[in-house]
Amino acid sequence: MTGAKVMIDYKDAQVVADGGNSDYLYGGKGVGSLFTPVKVSRELHNHDIVALGSTKLEMLHHPGHTKGACSYLLTVKDGQRSYKVLIANIPYMLDEVTLPGMPTYPDAGKDFSYTYHAMKQLKFDLWVAAHASQFGLHNVRKEQDGYQPEAFGNKKLYFQTIDEMQEIYNERVKDKK
Repeated sequence: MTGAKVMIDYKDAQVVADGGNSDYLYGGKGVGSLFTPVKVSRELHNHDIVALGSTKLEMLHHPGHTKGACSYLLTVKDGQRSYKVLIANIPYMLDEVTLPGMPTYPDAGKDFSYTYHAMKQLKFDLWVAAHASQFGLHNVRKEQDGYQPEAFGNKKLYFQTIDEMQEIYNERVKDKK
């Protein structure tokens, strides 16, 4: 093993420690661990700071997709200015999730609602998401493009994406699924 420290949102720490057996959707099916359990070095809470050299990431607790889903804010600098960058964990609701909650995740609905609200309050200059398709990476930046940090500053797309996820949530609440 590498000896790297494993830091994770406190709400997902048990899932990592037991190899996924306690995962609210995929665990507990009598097959044991879904992956090799990992020893958690540090459990993170909302607004905790993780330092990677001189870079400091602020962890944002954005539960819903998992109980411990999180996003990060950090500041990066180039030769001209500093940018506040959001690495967003888009609150996508898996089809298997039932609302307002389910036996293995009774607060699912409450957590998604909290996260949609919290994500709409964030202040940032640039953003990316955990999955390239969630922010159109291949349209935003082509391989031949030069350095253009502002290409990742489309806040309209960010808020539209959060609104779309919230609309799915609202429909599911209305349908009680």
